[in-house]
Amino acid sequence: MKKYTCRMIVGCAAIIFALSTMALAGGHKDGYCKKGLDDKLIGKFHFVLQNEDELALTPEQTHDIKELKKSVKKKVIESEAAVDIIKVDLYAAMSEDPMNVDLVNDLIDKKYDEKKHKAKLLIQSYSKFQSILNDEQKEKMKTMCREQKKQKMNCGSMKDCPMKK
Repeated sequence: MKKYTCRMIVGCAAIIFALSTMALAGGHKDGYCKKGLDDKLIGKFHFVLQNEDELALTPEQTHDIKELKKSVKKKVIESEAAVDIIKVDLYAAMSEDPMNVDLVNDLIDKKYDEKKHKAKLLIQSYSKFQSILNDEQKEKMKTMCREQKKQKMNCGSMKDCPMKK
């Protein structure tokens, strides 16, 4: 009877440990995580800068893309901070006993206006990024992106995958 109880306790502890590690890891398989528009745009900047030789970027283009990447990162940080500050005010306003509905509604409007403003800034930055590259470079970039996606799809769980190095 004591052995059975001991085994049950160890088994339950193992299950709890396994579930907690999955929860801490985000519960995603293969490192998948949801990306926002800002992550995709910065990733595209990084991809182009990483492959500047293959795309035959001029030094001016490289400089412009680096500056654009830096300014986008700054704008994203500022926008996310503004949303976080609004969230703090929103939760504080909601926790008051006689809740001021007008104030809460205004804060909700401000929060989503800030998110809308961030999305518009990202689209403007992407448009500026596209204007930096010429048509030939854009086509080469699209081809390289497709090839990279195909490599990722074909890798699966192979140990010698070039994408995992």
